[in-house]
Amino acid sequence: PDDGIVAGTRWEDVPEDWQCPECKVGKEDFEMLDISPVVAAAAAPLSTPLPVPPQPQPQQAVAADVRQPIVIIGSGYAGYGLAQALRRADAEV
Repeated sequence: PDDGIVAGTRWEDVPEDWQCPECKVGKEDFEMLDISPVVAAAAAPLSTPLPVPPQPQPQQAVAADVRQPIVIIGSGYAGYGLAQALRRADAEV
């Protein structure tokens, strides 16, 4: 809103001279990514398995199949790539 762009504006309708207020990168440097489930499912599996969370101490009453949440900070290409890699390694993530 500070740039005069209303939330929900389609990417095609954002002016060509727009720059990201955080990193000052221009619109031409952004790339649309297809994040449909088909793309993630079609990717090859990782050669390295995901790390296993540490086992709970005996005094903790935690179900064996409970996982710690994974939080990805950032929504750029690196964050998207990490999310894809995690899903390739374990479809339940």
